[in-house]
Amino acid sequence: DEVVILSKIPNPTLGECTLTIRNSAKESVFNASAEIIYQDTYSSCAGFSIPKQQLPSGTMTAEIVTKNSTGKAILQL
Repeated sequence: DEVVILSKIPNPTLGECTLTIRNSAKESVFNASAEIIYQDTYSSCAGFSIPKQQLPSGTMTAEIVTKNSTGKAILQL
């Protein structure tokens, strides 16, 4: 089993997405990066597929930060 996280970025751009998953104590339990896929009307992260066994049980939050090709943060979800 896997947890799949997809995103839609409203302003088309190129760059990188960084995913951080935190536990209820706000400690980072998983990190990954993916390229931004450019499309005409919006962009998206290439996607994250995380095997469930890599995540602890309990409540978690996911944050995605996107940076354009110059390294400027453009969106945080």
